[in-house]
Amino acid sequence: MGIKIVLTAPASSYVHCALAPWCLKSGVEKYAKNKFEISIVDLTINEAEEKAAQKIIAEAPDCVGFGCYIWNISFIQKLAKIIKQKLPSCKIAIGGPEVSEDIQDAFEKLPEADFLLRGEGEIPFAKLADALANNESDFNIDGVCGKDRPYAEVFSSDFFPSYPYSKEYFDKLNGRISYIETSRGCPFSCSFCLSGKKERVKFLPMEQSQKAILQLAGGSSQTIKFVDRTFNANIKRAKQIISFIIDKTKEGLIPSNKCFHFEVAADLLDAETIGLFEQAPAGLFQIEAGIQSINTQTLNAIYRKTNTEKVCDALKQVIQCNTVHVHVDLIAGLPYEDLKSFIDGFNKVFRLHPHALQLGFLKILQGSKLKEQAEEYGIHYSKTPPYQVQYTKWLSERDVAVLTKAEHALELLYNRQRFVNTVIYLTEKLCKPFDLFYALGEIILAQEKQKQRPLSLDELTEAVFHALIEKFPDRAMEIKNYMLLDRLSFVATSSVPHYLRDYNSKLNELKRKINKIYPMEDKIHRAFAIIKQGEEPYIFWADYKNRHPVTKSYDVNRLPVKEIL
Repeated sequence: MGIKIVLTAPASSYVHCALAPWCLKSGVEKYAKNKFEISIVDLTINEAEEKAAQKIIAEAPDCVGFGCYIWNISFIQKLAKIIKQKLPSCKIAIGGPEVSEDIQDAFEKLPEADFLLRGEGEIPFAKLADALANNESDFNIDGVCGKDRPYAEVFSSDFFPSYPYSKEYFDKLNGRISYIETSRGCPFSCSFCLSGKKERVKFLPMEQSQKAILQLAGGSSQTIKFVDRTFNANIKRAKQIISFIIDKTKEGLIPSNKCFHFEVAADLLDAETIGLFEQAPAGLFQIEAGIQSINTQTLNAIYRKTNTEKVCDALKQVIQCNTVHVHVDLIAGLPYEDLKSFIDGFNKVFRLHPHALQLGFLKILQGSKLKEQAEEYGIHYSKTPPYQVQYTKWLSERDVAVLTKAEHALELLYNRQRFVNTVIYLTEKLCKPFDLFYALGEIILAQEKQKQRPLSLDELTEAVFHALIEKFPDRAMEIKNYMLLDRLSFVATSSVPHYLRDYNSKLNELKRKINKIYPMEDKIHRAFAIIKQGEEPYIFWADYKNRHPVTKSYDVNRLPVKEIL
């Protein structure tokens, strides 16, 4: 006879639909000898703990399984305590990268946990469910630790244990990001990561991969993310999947509004792969490439064999295709990387003009090689999740503060696509990228501190405008032009700040004439502004429809006023 099981892996926000609980559910249904009632409870770490716990308690479970990660472990600790108080006989099982490496530490963090799963969970959890249903108190299951059995090897199968996609899964998606796993493990052994540790890479059979792609493409998710740690580790297989997605999109079997996201090793992007991206419909693919550093000594220290020139060249080619959204990662706080070295790398990578550049800070993950080396490298980090670097032998606390200011401006101004054209103009003509972001970061953070809240878009725009005019007074006209272009390109509103436009008594007449010459489609919003370029006034206007699927920008039209009047 089965028992009632609840599975959950609280997400960082509602938009994410965790795959792990569905894998476990499918595993129990496939491998367990008993029949079980299994509920998956969707939670986010932004919910009140009592309310979230009540969602689980309301299911009256006999066993609760938690998927634990750096972003949700603190939340799960609180949930587990509440659940154990309200349901003392309920068994709690934990798994996931945050608890799998240091067993003693995991049970200390979560004393309410009865069992801990190490490695792949589908088969071990199915066996654990059977043992609990059969009231077995003395059992020995590969991959499962308990209070009275405090050690087990990491469990790994030679195949993909189960297929997680069911009608119930698709019914619960509600348009959220969905995830697909076509490989497990990673062939690389980067010391800051867990993916390549003690893992042999295995692949979901191509036929099943293609089946999953088509199923997910037919669901409500617009974005489908591959969780494969290095999607193109097998270059031939990656190209086969990319070609399949392109072909099925052109055949109409994959809707045109879908987007597939891969994490790639950029130095493995060969000419044929880039050629596939070039011929793909714009917006069909996103890629995320972790460069991490361009410092050779740093890369050697973290066991990352990378030709940075090849990486940058490949990414530049993909970016120039303008069909694929390219996200690039750098990590601050790695061994042998001082402030100057990091800034040099940042400036070089930014000049590739990726669509997003993440300036991330090193996290010392449980079980990573770098955690073992932290003392040797003088890496000091927070002892609470997400275990972020505080300073190293090479990077002082002051240096980290400098990077934090630049990162804040980078996120607000460039990655959120508010002043892309302005930033590119300034960094190509007037200043180095990092210097610009640091200077603006200081100003933005000072104003946020004064207001004790984030700046609104208009407040941010005004702060940036005045800071830039003060810094580059002889380029005021160009700055005004580019900021206006950005405002019209990325913000679907008719409200343009007065300092970004020029007053003209003929504006209403110009609007009427443009609306007559270039009629608007029904229900389409249009914005106007006049600005001088040199001595000649121009009218700018944008119709807010059909954002570019890669840059997320709207087309902006421009004509000399004298051609309209």
